[in-house]
Amino acid sequence: MPEYEVVAEADDGDSIVELAAALKPDVILMDIEMPNTDGIEATRQITAKTGGAVKVIVLSFHTEEEFVAEAFRAGASGYLCKESGFAELVMALQEVGKGRKYLCPTVTSPVIARYVAPGKDGPPRADLTPRERQVLKMLSDGLSVKRIAAILDLSVKTVFAARSNVMAKIGATSTADLTKYALRHGLVTLDRRDRHHASVGLGPHSSSPPGRTGARTV
Repeated sequence: MPEYEVVAEADDGDSIVELAAALKPDVILMDIEMPNTDGIEATRQITAKTGGAVKVIVLSFHTEEEFVAEAFRAGASGYLCKESGFAELVMALQEVGKGRKYLCPTVTSPVIARYVAPGKDGPPRADLTPRERQVLKMLSDGLSVKRIAAILDLSVKTVFAARSNVMAKIGATSTADLTKYALRHGLVTLDRRDRHHASVGLGPHSSSPPGRTGARTV
């Protein structure tokens, strides 16, 4: 893309927040799952520190409403699926560059379906943090606390704390209760229990090797 220049890359949320403040790029392509500070929280901090001057497009495998909503609440200007092609990435950059919001079509249909599907209890509790929702989803997928800690590059103590916070907030007393809650609110489905993406790359960028988690400023 000759009209865009990559000025920096980062492998964790803390670094991208620092780079955003120092470089003030036009747009950041933000992986939602990053070590230390996750992509949602990093987006929130960047938006607060730059007054919204630095636009953020979140890159994610997740199409669930709660991830999309939380990204935009954090200040994101776009939400792009990692399976999206190069042309869609360019479209997202152009739309965000014009001051508009961008939501990839892969996400749009499921989000609309969630609002019109009968028997749904609505989105998860708003007072669950992005990290707590992430831990809840992974526990419901059948992952152990130690495995979650390894995947997210967190301490076991931190994951236990997140698990305890979730249980207190939703009134759960067991992992079974957590799974029921996640299923009821659409965080997981029965056919996705064993599908969890641990460490992922930037999707559309051929220059970023598979397996790398990071963010780009352009």
